[in-house]
Amino acid sequence: MITVDRAVGRLDQQSVGGRRLEWVTLDFEAMVKGHQRVRTDVGTEVGISLARADRLAEGDVLYADAERVIAVRAAADDALVIPPTEPMQWGLVGSSSRRRSSFPTTTRWKPSCGSSGFPSAGNSALSPGSALVHTLTDDALQSLLQLSGAAFPTGAFSHSYGLETFVQSGQVHDLATFREWLDTHLGAAAAPTDGAAVALVQRAAAGGDWAAVVRVDLLLTALKLAPETRAASLATGQAALRAAREVSPGPALDRCAALVAERRARGNAATWPRISRSPRRPRSSPSSGASPPR
Repeated sequence: MITVDRAVGRLDQQSVGGRRLEWVTLDFEAMVKGHQRVRTDVGTEVGISLARADRLAEGDVLYADAERVIAVRAAADDALVIPPTEPMQWGLVGSSSRRRSSFPTTTRWKPSCGSSGFPSAGNSALSPGSALVHTLTDDALQSLLQLSGAAFPTGAFSHSYGLETFVQSGQVHDLATFREWLDTHLGAAAAPTDGAAVALVQRAAAGGDWAAVVRVDLLLTALKLAPETRAASLATGQAALRAAREVSPGPALDRCAALVAERRARGNAATWPRISRSPRRPRSSPSSGASPPR
């Protein structure tokens, strides 16, 4: 086995010549993992032991001798593309993505802003191996960061959605078993129930079909057989709806809140219409004509 403790160079800065080029394919999580054992595409075993602050990137050379060069290749990963248009937005995006991102995030500066000294679209392009790209508009980005932020008052931090039980039983005890639990939870539980409900409610609310919104909400409540899961969905959903009406008031959210108040709907986390407009911004100051950034 070949052991490496750092990248020895970049593939685009050295000549492979007649040597054999071997690839180590790593996903997003493996790029930042300090210690791991991997195999190249031809079966060579490589042990990687990086310093705490080091991380790998596509094109890094892990090993080179007279016969072969071993380089890193990025696996296909979903990516979130964020296109800020102002320096203040760039700072907001950078701060938020460092705290919250659990998947690759690419920030792309619009070409018209290239002369400002910030990174341009050209030097932040996605790897050709990326599987799926989500591009957010400025308003949608701000809404997403606000709704998904840890400070958004839904109380979700106090619910484990069953994870605590698996930890106590010993079935989840390390990163590998947690990832297995999370994949199962998302694929077999969240996606076919809450995920489908989000899409169905959004479509129904956009068409004014509130009877369909109520049907989806009641069906989702019935599908949550475990009392803890049902209680978490209702508590976080109703809290999020109250907060969303403060952040972005509108007739759709008001109608949904009325259905919950009348007990015609229960108010699950997945069954209130998502914000379709930009968050409320401070009003302009009469003296200055503009509100200072927060």
